[in-house]
Amino acid sequence: MPNPQNLTHLDVLIVSEKPDHLRTIVGVVGASPARVSACFTVRQAQVIFARQCPDLVLCDEYLSDGSYRDLLLSTRFGQNSTAFILLLHKGEWEEYLTAMRLGVLDVLRCPLHRPEVEAAVRQAFERKERQIAELSAGVPPDSAAEWPAQDALFEDLLERAAATISPRGSGSNASDHRPTAVRRDVA
Repeated sequence: MPNPQNLTHLDVLIVSEKPDHLRTIVGVVGASPARVSACFTVRQAQVIFARQCPDLVLCDEYLSDGSYRDLLLSTRFGQNSTAFILLLHKGEWEEYLTAMRLGVLDVLRCPLHRPEVEAAVRQAFERKERQIAELSAGVPPDSAAEWPAQDALFEDLLERAAATISPRGSGSNASDHRPTAVRRDVA
């Protein structure tokens, strides 16, 4: 793991209804000086985000009141640098690609294996440590780094809206009705 002194400010949120996931993740993260919180629903996670934005979220693919996408959509559109690790149950390739396109840092297939969790958490910790070092050196945070994830979310929202407005396969070429996302420039 990276330098523990720099990680005392790291907040980790585990969003899972599965006790074995909680045990495995707490077993990995609990060995560091990071502060760990756990909750079981998207709504509970949103409340935590409203109070304080965690540095790392490990979230199940599906929860009783929604999915990881709901949590991403409700929290990603801020000046938030939260690393997000998805716990994928069904292992569907399409969902993996979607998650990565939406800006998820890593995807872990269930059942969870400690070495894989350790590697993913280490990657997130190292990312946070780099951010702390850059801020200490007076380097402004790279807000442009968040744009790809936000653009992917924006495109996903546009695709969902287009699907409800203009169903595909309605006799015309569906690609003619597909919305295009406009790249927003950083001022």
